[in-house]
Amino acid sequence: MTVKPPELSEAELDEIVEYLCGPDYEEKAALQALSNSRLLRLLLENDRRIDDDVVAHAIQRKDKECIRTLLHFGWDTNHPLWDNPPLFAIDDEDFTRWLLENGADVNVRPRLDQPVLTNAIVVSDIKVVRLLLAQGADASHGTLLHSAVSRENQQEGAELVEDLAQRGADVNELRHTNPVAFRQQALFYLPTPLCLACDKENIPAARALLRNGADPNRRPLFRGYYAANAVERARSGNNPELLSLIQAARSKT
Repeated sequence: MTVKPPELSEAELDEIVEYLCGPDYEEKAALQALSNSRLLRLLLENDRRIDDDVVAHAIQRKDKECIRTLLHFGWDTNHPLWDNPPLFAIDDEDFTRWLLENGADVNVRPRLDQPVLTNAIVVSDIKVVRLLLAQGADASHGTLLHSAVSRENQQEGAELVEDLAQRGADVNELRHTNPVAFRQQALFYLPTPLCLACDKENIPAARALLRNGADPNRRPLFRGYYAANAVERARSGNNPELLSLIQAARSKT
């Protein structure tokens, strides 16, 4: 149950502002300001800067009134918080829609040149993912198919593979091969979506990828060198169904 904060009189607000603007006011403000949007407004009117901690707490609480106040004082909904914009923190459809209506960019790419959709596909409710796509999220940029393969609900992930492939996602793209990400990730494991599906024994996603043209012979990179392809990975595993699926696809290439 949400507890509504008590209304404060003007005198009480003045007293709190005086208290917060004393020694260590920055730390105190971060703890107190979000309890009441009127208090937050007073703090900002007294030239208090909008720091990431205050915004992050408002986002985590989904406190629309406080966020409206922050917007009024010039906060940018696409300003990164700890490397990521607020849309990366969303996990429900209503709050996502509200952020989009208030200026959040569905295609912002703050970190590793990866869009919001990359993270949402892995962890967010499927309704959030559908909303982002409906609002114009670019399906051709970012390791979206890798994210779909990594989704906990494999059936939803497979459905997203189909959708993303139809929207232009490259089914044979190595992970993190855009110029920004590759500079930082080149020596890590960079699989194809199909190789990742084999690693995770994600048969629904593997089927969807193969239906959309995934190449079982395409090799991933590991520490800058070519590594085992999907066929070899399936052989080294202990999943006869996956191996049969991959071998059948290879025979057609």
